[in-house]
Amino acid sequence: MFNLATSCDKCCFCDMDGNTQVGCSIGMLKNFEDAGATITDREDNGTTTKVIDRVCMYRRHTNSKFEDVASEIFPKASFVIIHKLGESEDKLEQSINSIKEMKFISLSKPKIVICHEENFSKMIAFSKNEDFSFANVHIVCMIEKLYTDHMYDEAFKRCSNGYVFFLNSGQEVSEDKLVKLNIAINILMLRVLSVTGDVECHMATMYKYLKGNREKTINQKVEDMNKLFPSKTSYTWEEIDDKVASYLKR
Repeated sequence: MFNLATSCDKCCFCDMDGNTQVGCSIGMLKNFEDAGATITDREDNGTTTKVIDRVCMYRRHTNSKFEDVASEIFPKASFVIIHKLGESEDKLEQSINSIKEMKFISLSKPKIVICHEENFSKMIAFSKNEDFSFANVHIVCMIEKLYTDHMYDEAFKRCSNGYVFFLNSGQEVSEDKLVKLNIAINILMLRVLSVTGDVECHMATMYKYLKGNREKTINQKVEDMNKLFPSKTSYTWEEIDDKVASYLKR
Protein backbone atom coordinates (compact mmCIF):
# COMPACT_ATOMS: atom_id res chain seq x y z
CA MET A 1 0.00 0.00 0.00
CA PHE A 2 1.24 3.48 -0.90
CA ASN A 3 1.92 5.70 2.13
CA LEU A 4 2.76 9.38 2.29
CA ALA A 5 5.54 10.50 4.61
CA THR A 6 6.94 13.77 5.96
CA SER A 7 10.58 14.62 6.59
CA CYS A 8 11.45 17.08 9.35
CA ASP A 9 14.53 18.17 7.42
CA LYS A 10 14.68 21.97 7.06
CA CYS A 11 11.38 22.47 8.93
CA CYS A 12 11.43 25.63 11.07
CA PHE A 13 9.99 23.69 14.03
CA CYS A 14 12.76 21.06 13.93
CA ASP A 15 14.84 21.06 17.16
CA MET A 16 18.49 20.30 16.40
CA ASP A 17 21.46 19.51 18.62
CA GLY A 18 24.34 20.03 16.25
CA ASN A 19 23.60 17.87 13.22
CA THR A 20 21.06 15.65 14.99
CA GLN A 21 17.36 16.30 15.44
CA VAL A 22 16.32 15.95 19.09
CA GLY A 23 12.67 16.93 18.88
CA CYS A 24 9.93 19.21 17.59
CA SER A 25 9.53 22.68 19.12
CA ILE A 26 5.73 22.46 18.93
CA GLY A 27 5.48 18.85 20.14
CA MET A 28 4.14 17.24 16.98
CA LEU A 29 6.54 14.29 17.07
CA LYS A 30 5.03 13.21 20.39
CA ASN A 31 1.52 13.65 19.03
CA PHE A 32 2.32 11.52 15.99
CA GLU A 33 3.91 8.88 18.19
CA ASP A 34 0.84 8.78 20.45
CA ALA A 35 -1.33 8.37 17.34
CA GLY A 36 0.62 5.25 16.31
CA ALA A 37 2.76 6.76 13.57
CA THR A 38 6.12 5.20 12.74
CA ILE A 39 9.00 7.65 13.16
CA THR A 40 12.45 6.82 11.81
CA ASP A 41 15.83 8.55 11.47
CA ARG A 42 17.25 9.55 8.12
CA GLU A 43 20.81 10.68 7.55
CA ASP A 44 21.68 12.99 4.68
CA ASN A 45 25.09 14.62 4.22
CA GLY A 46 25.97 14.14 7.89
CA THR A 47 22.64 15.49 9.22
CA THR A 48 20.15 13.18 10.96
CA THR A 49 16.47 14.14 11.02
CA LYS A 50 13.16 12.37 11.57
CA VAL A 51 10.77 10.93 9.00
CA ILE A 52 7.10 10.37 9.88
CA ASP A 53 4.92 7.94 7.94
CA ARG A 54 2.11 10.53 7.90
CA VAL A 55 1.52 13.98 6.40
CA CYS A 56 2.54 16.73 8.83
CA MET A 57 0.54 19.87 8.04
CA TYR A 58 2.82 22.00 10.27
CA ARG A 59 5.97 21.58 8.18
CA ARG A 60 7.29 25.00 7.11
CA HIS A 61 10.62 25.92 5.51
CA THR A 62 10.50 29.56 6.58
CA ASN A 63 10.16 30.85 10.14
CA SER A 64 6.51 30.67 11.15
CA LYS A 65 4.50 31.11 14.32
CA PHE A 66 2.53 28.13 15.57
CA GLU A 67 -0.64 30.26 15.87
CA ASP A 68 -0.42 31.35 12.22
CA VAL A 69 0.10 27.80 10.96
CA ALA A 70 -2.72 26.49 13.17
CA SER A 71 -5.04 29.06 11.61
CA GLU A 72 -3.93 28.11 8.09
CA ILE A 73 -4.62 24.40 8.55
CA PHE A 74 -7.94 24.74 10.38
CA PRO A 75 -10.28 22.44 8.39
CA LYS A 76 -11.91 24.11 5.41
CA ALA A 77 -15.56 23.10 5.24
CA SER A 78 -18.40 22.97 2.74
CA PHE A 79 -21.99 22.35 3.84
CA VAL A 80 -24.56 20.41 1.83
CA ILE A 81 -28.17 20.96 2.93
CA ILE A 82 -30.76 18.54 1.57
CA HIS A 83 -34.05 20.46 1.29
CA LYS A 84 -36.77 17.95 0.44
CA LEU A 85 -40.02 18.60 -1.36
CA GLY A 86 -42.68 20.12 0.87
CA GLU A 87 -40.34 21.34 3.61
CA SER A 88 -40.65 24.96 4.72
CA GLU A 89 -38.02 27.59 3.95
CA ASP A 90 -37.90 28.29 7.70
CA LYS A 91 -36.13 24.94 8.15
CA LEU A 92 -33.62 25.82 5.48
CA GLU A 93 -32.98 29.19 7.07
CA GLN A 94 -32.48 27.49 10.44
CA SER A 95 -29.72 25.29 9.01
CA ILE A 96 -28.00 28.19 7.24
CA ASN A 97 -28.15 30.41 10.33
CA SER A 98 -26.43 27.70 12.41
CA ILE A 99 -23.49 27.92 9.97
CA LYS A 100 -23.55 31.72 10.02
CA GLU A 101 -23.20 31.76 13.81
CA MET A 102 -19.86 29.93 13.74
CA LYS A 103 -16.99 32.18 14.85
CA PHE A 104 -14.55 30.50 12.47
CA ILE A 105 -16.63 31.77 9.54
CA SER A 106 -14.39 34.86 9.39
CA LEU A 107 -11.44 32.65 8.35
CA SER A 108 -12.97 31.87 4.96
CA LYS A 109 -16.20 32.25 3.04
CA PRO A 110 -17.70 28.74 3.21
CA LYS A 111 -19.60 27.01 0.45
CA ILE A 112 -23.21 26.14 1.18
CA VAL A 113 -24.87 23.88 -1.38
CA ILE A 114 -28.65 23.58 -1.20
CA CYS A 115 -30.03 20.53 -2.99
CA HIS A 116 -33.77 20.46 -3.73
CA GLU A 117 -35.83 17.65 -5.19
CA GLU A 118 -37.41 19.70 -7.96
CA ASN A 119 -36.78 22.77 -10.10
CA PHE A 120 -38.00 25.23 -7.50
CA SER A 121 -37.53 28.90 -8.48
CA LYS A 122 -38.00 30.09 -4.90
CA MET A 123 -34.74 28.36 -3.96
CA ILE A 124 -32.86 30.55 -6.42
CA ALA A 125 -34.35 33.70 -4.92
CA PHE A 126 -33.68 32.37 -1.43
CA SER A 127 -29.96 31.96 -2.17
CA LYS A 128 -29.69 35.66 -3.10
CA ASN A 129 -30.90 36.80 0.31
CA GLU A 130 -28.48 39.46 1.62
CA ASP A 131 -28.50 37.75 5.03
CA PHE A 132 -26.57 34.90 3.43
CA SER A 133 -23.83 37.04 1.87
CA PHE A 134 -21.35 35.53 4.36
CA ALA A 135 -21.22 32.37 2.24
CA ASN A 136 -21.01 31.16 -1.35
CA VAL A 137 -24.49 29.69 -1.78
CA HIS A 138 -25.19 27.29 -4.66
CA ILE A 139 -28.49 25.71 -5.68
CA VAL A 140 -28.82 22.20 -7.11
CA CYS A 141 -32.29 21.34 -8.42
CA MET A 142 -32.83 17.63 -9.01
CA ILE A 143 -34.83 16.79 -12.15
CA GLU A 144 -34.27 13.06 -11.85
CA LYS A 145 -32.41 10.67 -9.57
CA LEU A 146 -30.17 8.16 -11.32
CA TYR A 147 -29.66 6.10 -8.15
CA THR A 148 -30.33 6.25 -4.42
CA ASP A 149 -28.65 9.25 -2.78
CA HIS A 150 -27.74 10.69 -6.20
CA MET A 151 -28.69 14.14 -4.89
CA TYR A 152 -25.83 13.99 -2.36
CA ASP A 153 -23.33 13.33 -5.14
CA GLU A 154 -24.73 16.10 -7.36
CA ALA A 155 -24.45 18.56 -4.48
CA PHE A 156 -20.90 17.40 -3.72
CA LYS A 157 -19.75 18.45 -7.20
CA ARG A 158 -20.13 22.09 -6.09
CA CYS A 159 -18.11 21.66 -2.90
CA SER A 160 -14.51 22.66 -2.21
CA ASN A 161 -11.62 20.60 -0.91
CA GLY A 162 -11.43 20.01 2.82
CA TYR A 163 -14.35 18.39 4.63
CA VAL A 164 -17.97 18.24 3.49
CA PHE A 165 -20.81 18.25 6.04
CA PHE A 166 -24.15 16.77 4.96
CA LEU A 167 -27.29 17.78 6.83
CA ASN A 168 -31.02 17.78 6.23
CA SER A 169 -32.97 21.03 6.12
CA GLY A 170 -33.81 21.96 9.71
CA GLN A 171 -30.72 20.31 11.17
CA GLU A 172 -28.10 22.52 12.75
CA VAL A 173 -24.33 22.11 12.73
CA SER A 174 -22.39 23.64 15.60
CA GLU A 175 -18.95 25.19 15.60
CA ASP A 176 -18.12 22.65 18.30
CA LYS A 177 -18.02 19.91 15.66
CA LEU A 178 -15.46 21.76 13.55
CA VAL A 179 -13.31 22.62 16.57
CA LYS A 180 -13.26 18.97 17.66
CA LEU A 181 -12.54 17.82 14.11
CA ASN A 182 -9.59 20.22 14.05
CA ILE A 183 -8.21 18.83 17.32
CA ALA A 184 -8.65 15.26 16.07
CA ILE A 185 -6.77 15.76 12.80
CA ASN A 186 -4.27 18.53 13.61
CA ILE A 187 -3.37 17.82 17.24
CA LEU A 188 -4.22 14.19 17.94
CA MET A 189 -3.06 13.38 14.38
CA LEU A 190 -5.87 10.92 13.73
CA ARG A 191 -6.56 9.79 10.17
CA VAL A 192 -10.11 11.07 9.94
CA LEU A 193 -11.60 10.40 6.52
CA SER A 194 -15.21 10.15 7.64
CA VAL A 195 -17.37 10.97 10.67
CA THR A 196 -20.89 9.60 11.05
CA GLY A 197 -23.73 10.60 13.33
CA ASP A 198 -26.53 13.16 13.32
CA VAL A 199 -24.51 15.13 10.74
CA GLU A 200 -22.24 13.24 8.35
CA CYS A 201 -18.81 14.56 7.46
CA HIS A 202 -16.44 13.24 4.79
CA MET A 203 -13.05 14.31 3.50
CA ALA A 204 -13.71 15.72 0.03
CA THR A 205 -10.81 13.98 -1.71
CA MET A 206 -11.86 10.63 -0.25
CA TYR A 207 -15.51 11.15 -1.24
CA LYS A 208 -14.47 11.97 -4.81
CA TYR A 209 -12.02 9.05 -5.01
CA LEU A 210 -14.72 6.59 -3.90
CA LYS A 211 -17.26 8.10 -6.34
CA GLY A 212 -19.71 8.99 -3.60
CA ASN A 213 -22.81 6.82 -3.32
CA ARG A 214 -22.63 5.24 -6.76
CA GLU A 215 -23.17 1.43 -6.60
CA LYS A 216 -22.71 1.45 -2.80
CA THR A 217 -23.36 4.08 -0.14
CA ILE A 218 -20.36 6.15 0.85
CA ASN A 219 -20.52 4.68 4.36
CA GLN A 220 -20.35 1.12 3.02
CA LYS A 221 -17.35 2.07 0.90
CA VAL A 222 -15.63 3.66 3.90
CA GLU A 223 -16.16 0.45 5.89
CA ASP A 224 -14.58 -1.56 3.06
CA MET A 225 -11.66 0.88 2.87
CA ASN A 226 -11.08 0.67 6.62
CA LYS A 227 -10.16 -2.98 6.20
CA LEU A 228 -7.19 -1.93 4.04
CA PHE A 229 -5.70 0.48 6.59
CA PRO A 230 -3.75 -0.63 9.69
CA SER A 231 -5.19 2.30 11.65
CA LYS A 232 -8.74 3.56 12.06
CA THR A 233 -9.98 6.13 9.52
CA SER A 234 -13.73 6.36 10.22
CA TYR A 235 -15.24 7.63 13.48
CA THR A 236 -18.56 8.53 15.04
CA TRP A 237 -19.00 11.97 16.59
CA GLU A 238 -19.20 10.23 19.98
CA GLU A 239 -15.75 8.70 19.42
CA ILE A 240 -14.35 12.08 18.39
CA ASP A 241 -15.93 13.66 21.50
CA ASP A 242 -14.34 11.03 23.77
CA LYS A 243 -10.87 11.39 22.25
CA VAL A 244 -10.96 15.18 22.43
CA ALA A 245 -12.25 15.08 26.02
CA SER A 246 -9.40 12.73 27.02
CA TYR A 247 -6.89 15.06 25.38
CA LEU A 248 -8.26 18.15 27.15
CA LYS A 249 -8.01 16.38 30.53
CA ARG A 250 -4.23 15.83 30.16
